[in-house]
Amino acid sequence: MVLSFRLPQGAADLPRLLSTIEGHTSILGIEMHEPTMSDVFLAITGRELRD
Repeated sequence: MVLSFRLPQGAADLPRLLSTIEGHTSILGIEMHEPTMSDVFLAITGRELRD
């Protein structure tokens, strides 16, 4: 299972997220990245950006 979260404050929000889900599931890995223009477009419009 893969879960994705948008964290407004990025890494600063991570400890709170981890404490919230602690005990409910096992975490095998964490990946973080800065949002791309495609990510922003999808978040705002709900559609993929196409060329």
